[in-house]
Amino acid sequence: MACNIEERTWDEATACIEELAVLRANWDGEGANALARETVANALAFACLMQDVLPPPTVHANPNGTVSFEWERPGVTAYWEVGRTTWGMFLTVAGTAGHQAVGKTADLHERAEALRHLAAAIGDGPTMDLGFGPVTVATVYEAYDGPKLFRGETPTASYLVFWAATDAYPDRWLSVRVSDERLEALTRGTMRLRSALQTAEDGVVQESTRPEATAVYTVRALAVGDLVEDDLPAADARLTERSRLSNAALNHLEVLHAMAERQRAEQAATLPGTTEWRDDLVPAAYSSEEARYWKAAADAAMPLVAELRQLRAFTAQVAALIRESDGVVGYHLNGAVATWDELGLVPAALGGAAHADS
Repeated sequence: MACNIEERTWDEATACIEELAVLRANWDGEGANALARETVANALAFACLMQDVLPPPTVHANPNGTVSFEWERPGVTAYWEVGRTTWGMFLTVAGTAGHQAVGKTADLHERAEALRHLAAAIGDGPTMDLGFGPVTVATVYEAYDGPKLFRGETPTASYLVFWAATDAYPDRWLSVRVSDERLEALTRGTMRLRSALQTAEDGVVQESTRPEATAVYTVRALAVGDLVEDDLPAADARLTERSRLSNAALNHLEVLHAMAERQRAEQAATLPGTTEWRDDLVPAAYSSEEARYWKAAADAAMPLVAELRQLRAFTAQVAALIRESDGVVGYHLNGAVATWDELGLVPAALGGAAHADS
């Protein structure tokens, strides 16, 4: 069963999963299984994880009780299926043998490898050819006039890509391969950004340079010992300090909050006057300890989410004002303009620059 989606967006795909969650057994009249709550949770988690990476899919429930995500592009068809404890992927690409994989939800490494194939085939992110092949910009951690620090994906590897301009090469990038385990350490903040370069897992940092925007990049492999201090992020820079909550995370909290509110309303309708959360009074699709946990977490987080959205909007307005002006008149008694740089307010600072000199 597929949802009736008029305009395909990730928000509608998430809403579709919620609709499918309440399907009862035999929803197709031929003995189809209802979706287990674990399957619904896995589908929502997949949507949250991939909505900043992949274009919106078609979503539908399968008679065996799983949820499928489907993409079609010229020459490419992709499926990702999730169940209670397993997942499966199938890719058909014109002119190739295609790719398929299955695995356990708990096996993060195997799943990450399959997602890399999926993103490389249908990823909607911009691509940059840094001289060692096209790199898809998957997650941007820092941006000013375009990405300056991002996670890049190729069909075979993940890279952490740093903007490292010099006077000689104003368009210069350093790329280092990162494993899933190292990327997790970086995003958790247990590894410093400069350590990703200084202790490259394969001992190599790719340097991509070009003299002007119309030229192609020249790439050369640097040994970690070839890096100089100016190549490195600030000594205390960590990815978590530079990253902001993604829209996907905020949207997911709002989805969870909406589901909790609906569950509370359904419970109240079942037994008016009820004030305690009782699992035996709510539909089976929502009845679980996880639902209670997410309800409490979402209720606590929503005021912070609203405040964060307001702060983001305000910061964006201030950054736009700074980019379009030179400074503040009237700050100095002698009438001189106090420049934004003098005041320590530059657009890069509003986003948290990873390099000490940027």
